[in-house]
Amino acid sequence: MRWNVETDELSYAKRVLPSVSSNISKRAQRLSTLIEHFWNRWKFEYLTSLREFHKKTGDNKINIKVGDVVQVHDDKPRIKWKTAVVEEVVTGNDGLVRSAIIRTNSGRTSRPIVKLYPLEINEVTPSDEYMEEPNNEEIPTRTLPLRKASIRAKERIKSWTR
Repeated sequence: MRWNVETDELSYAKRVLPSVSSNISKRAQRLSTLIEHFWNRWKFEYLTSLREFHKKTGDNKINIKVGDVVQVHDDKPRIKWKTAVVEEVVTGNDGLVRSAIIRTNSGRTSRPIVKLYPLEINEVTPSDEYMEEPNNEEIPTRTLPLRKASIRAKERIKSWTR
């Protein structure tokens, strides 16, 4: 079988394809601009304010606990600091938290808490305190009567699918 493509269809394709291509380029450029804007705001607003907050309250009363997501201070620019999850806290003889064992994407390590900047999020893990024991009692269900519009819609759908 041989395909016969008329010249009108070819000319249509030649007109449409460049506009689709330019539309994709514009969308990609817009997406790139949005991502760059997000990262600039992250670097210059959020991370800076977070660091300043911890500098002002940095009298060793930072409540770092297991499951906290932290940024690990490094000699690199702030945007390149690693993100880690606190797996264990180490307390000194005086009872204050002095360091933490953290998990990064490259493994586990220990860092002093003065090098850890907690983010405003925690790792979500299932915990025994949040787990409820299953209750075998039946929960009474309340059945509401169907609305007339709902009944009519279901009837129309049935008639269309026959």
